[in-house]
Parts: sequence; C-alpha cells; structure tokens
Amino acid sequence: MRRTDHQWEFAKWAAVVCMLLNHIALALPPPWAVLGSAIGSVSFPVFSLLIVFHLRHDPEARAMRYLGLLLFWGGLAQPVYALLLADWHLWRFNAMATLASGVCLIYLAQIGSVALAGLAAGIVVAGSAWLDGGAWMPVAQLLAWYWLKRRPGDWPLAVVLVSALAFGMNNPGMSRVSVNAIVALLVTPWVIWVSPRWSAHVPRLPRMAFYSFYPLHLAAILAVHGSYR
Repeated sequence: MRRTDHQWEFAKWAAVVCMLLNHIALALPPPWAVLGSAIGSVSFPVFSLLIVFHLRHDPEARAMRYLGLLLFWGGLAQPVYALLLADWHLWRFNAMATLASGVCLIYLAQIGSVALAGLAAGIVVAGSAWLDGGAWMPVAQLLAWYWLKRRPGDWPLAVVLVSALAFGMNNPGMSRVSVNAIVALLVTPWVIWVSPRWSAHVPRLPRMAFYSFYPLHLAAILAVHGSYR
C-alpha cells in the first residue's frame, strides 16, 4: 500500500492533540494528570513514524530539512521546557532533540553505513538520560527506516516495531505493565492505519505550523500555570 505525505494529516493532528492534552493535564491534579499522560504516550511514536515514512524517499535532502526545523524550533523551546520542569535542567533536551537524534541516525545510515549508524545509536543510548523519552524512539526510527529500506512494502511491521519500542519507553521498569505502555502499543497502529482514510476530513496546515506549535504551546502553559513542580 503506497503512502503519500498528504495522507498523514490526521496522524499529525492526532499526535499534536495528544501532546497538547498531555501537557495541559500535567498541570492538573490527579486523575487528570494520569489520564493526560496516557493520552500523550501516543504522540511520540506517531511523530517518529511520520518522520520515518517521509525519509523513505530522498532521505539525504529531507533529513537535512528535518534537522534544521527540529533543531531550530527545539532550540527555541528548550528554555521554556527547562522552566516547566522547574529545575532548569538544561542538560535534558526536549522531544524535538530526541526526534532529531533519530533523523541523524537515519542520515548516517544513508550516507555512511548501517554500522556507522549503529555506532552512533550506541552513543545515543549512552546519553539516553539527556533526551526526553530516552533513546527508545531514535533507535526505533533507525530500525523502522532500515526495515522499510529493505522491504518497502512491509510498513505494518515498521509500525509494530515502533509501537513495541514505545511500549518499552513507557514501561521502563518492566516490573508491571503501565497503562501508558498499553495505550502506546495499541493506539499508535490504529492512528497510522486510519490516517489515509480520515486525512481528507481534517484541515491541512503548513508544515511550519506544526513545528512552531511546540514552543508556543509550552510557553502558553508556562505563562498561565507556571512550572509543573
């Protein structure tokens, strides 16, 4: 089944709305914070998959564009992100930096070798504590992209792969299964599956609107509520 960029509008909106609800709910008392966290667990894997799908075609040129946008808007968001955490943890980078790490791994695999990308992935894993969400999604992006490069038509397995690693990201202790992990595992494939059918029913916004929304909505939450802690 061939997928084109415009078929992902619903998935983009779903990821943005889930992220927004999560960040708003974190400012609220239980049970809203818990519910919001579960809803937000979908946004990271969906964004990761959208990047992977887009980088299947012309990955070198697209990767550089992605990196520029992610690093620019992520850099603008970083001070606000640190203030929301209240501790000024400038050493812990926001979600856009995490996604940019995955793009870097794919770029290295394309222009260099899979071995080079694997080495870089090891470095990302070693610096997992510095990334929002850890190294789970960058590694998932690399693995899903590599799978689709070898087997372009087998996108369902790429979706399952990213969803499974999102399960691990949301359930790091593995002592008991969290609600967030189950939601990420089950809802992410559903969002990707229905997106080509439902994208015609949602507005199509310029790409810049989705990137700029990240720092702007964090700044709005900080202005209205203050830090989360």
